[in-house]
Amino acid sequence: MAYPEQRRLARVAAYAKVSPAFALMSDRRLAALLREATPLGTGIGGTSAVLDVEGARIFVKRIPLTDLELRPGNRMSTRNVFGLPGFSQYGAGSAGFGAWRELAVHQMATNWVLAGEFAGFPLAYHWRVLPAPAQARYPADEFGHIRRGAAPDA
Repeated sequence: MAYPEQRRLARVAAYAKVSPAFALMSDRRLAALLREATPLGTGIGGTSAVLDVEGARIFVKRIPLTDLELRPGNRMSTRNVFGLPGFSQYGAGSAGFGAWRELAVHQMATNWVLAGEFAGFPLAYHWRVLPAPAQARYPADEFGHIRRGAAPDA
């Protein structure tokens, strides 16, 4: 069965082109590329989109970071910095134990694929902390308050 190994090697070759391309982009260029990406959706764990880099179609996910996650002692920490109960996880009314834990899992899975240990995981081509994009404006923002947007003050 050479086909699965050929597929894995093709993925590794694409990774070898795409990962450095992302790494060489300035924050400004990467932010612009993300703004141009085709949106897929927004959920409790962030926003996702698809874009093309070096001829490869890439799934991207933007995960919002909290002030707590950005504190120097918590950067890159996989600890449960939010003190959530052990049963908290995606899909159970929570965004999980934090963005750094999610990143660590994707990095481990990527290494498994690259090493040929398990080819079935998605690849994490790059990660970076960027400033949050400008928030979408909602019609109620025009009025400064949702109630005032629905009816004038008496």
